[in-house]
Amino acid sequence: DPAGGTRFMIQVVDCSGDESGSGQALHFTFKPQSAQIDGISKQIFSNETSALAGGAENVGIVIFSESDNQNVLDSEGQSDVEVKIATPSDQQSYLKAYNFYARYQNYGPVSAGKVTACALVSVTYR
Repeated sequence: DPAGGTRFMIQVVDCSGDESGSGQALHFTFKPQSAQIDGISKQIFSNETSALAGGAENVGIVIFSESDNQNVLDSEGQSDVEVKIATPSDQQSYLKAYNFYARYQNYGPVSAGKVTACALVSVTYR
């Protein structure tokens, strides 16, 4: 539910797409800039601010696709968010904003502090 998180969008602009016109979907791949939380949940982007630097403990960030309200990371920490293109024959139909949302996720007793998580996002057209 996006109401419990912070919405953000990824805007696809000025992309030549698939020259053959056979592309049917965009694929968004999310990867943590630092390692996921090992052994607890591979679906949580870990807090990159250490407790010594004032970071919160036992809390990270989860990201969901607004199109299906699913976590962008599967249970193994892999990511492939597929968004079907409404009009595959129209090479420009995918040039728009795609909505996602992020929220905090605890995985144990939480201590107050700063939470920082960075994700690398790749978008491919297939």
